Amino acid sequence: MAYTPTTWNTGDTITASALNKMEQGIADGGGALFTTYDASISKLDKTVQEIYDALESGTPVYVIYEYGSISTDFISHSYYAPIIKIYTYDNTDIIRIVATWTHQSGVSSGDGSYLHAPSVVLFSANSLDDYPTFLRRVQVKSSSLESVQNIY
Repeated sequence: MAYTPTTWNTGDTITASALNKMEQGIADGGGALFTTYDASISKLDKTVQEIYDALESGTPVYVIYEYGSISTDFISHSYYAPIIKIYTYDNTDIIRIVATWTHQSGVSSGDGSYLHAPSVVLFSANSLDDYPTFLRRVQVKSSSLESVQNIY
């Protein structure tokens, strides 16, 4: 069940019950569904049906991609990519899942750091019971970012 946030008003009393509700919402992922991308098998750990049901109920779904070495429970980078669309491909039964995230580009921002380019990541499945497989990442060409300025 999706988390329903409390609408607080001036003068409301904060109770143990209200704080426990908030803590449980955080522990449950804030009402979002998270699916992890396992690069070793190129698949997500949730089925298309699980992802579809969450989106249909209004629950946001995020792909977690962890990058870097794991030592003493440390992961150097975790990316959270929202799933924005599920569709069938060219009137077939092939299902596509679209997520968006940013990917570090090879374009320098001028201060020694690199810009992050928007990317679209596609996953593919043949049925609702399948665990979607990574298909491809489409990112903005680095050359088109040359005039982009970091403003943060």
